[in-house]
Amino acid sequence: MLDDDPLTRQMVVVSAIAHGFDAVPASTVEEANALLDERDTPTAILSDIDLRAGESGIYASHTWASKFEDVQIIFMSGHLPDMIADFDDRPEGSVFLQKPFSIDQLVDALNVE
Repeated sequence: MLDDDPLTRQMVVVSAIAHGFDAVPASTVEEANALLDERDTPTAILSDIDLRAGESGIYASHTWASKFEDVQIIFMSGHLPDMIADFDDRPEGSVFLQKPFSIDQLVDALNVE
């Protein structure tokens, strides 16, 4: 779970774990990549699109999609899709959650196969 906002990271990770998912927080693309290298192949990666420092979540997602063939990539953003410059460059099959989103919306997105 990649987001540069600590409160969002905490809320999403705690909620995902409470619903039976294995969730690990990261605040940068570099940290997320290091965590992904240390763990088993993920079933889903949840990432904010607009990160304050470094690569965007969309840019990084192409590496994840090629490295983990069947991974579900879920993006979240407080910006509307038409305000995100590279929104249409998301990997095929990815899911988008508009912030703020409910826990039910998060769980539904994580359960997509």
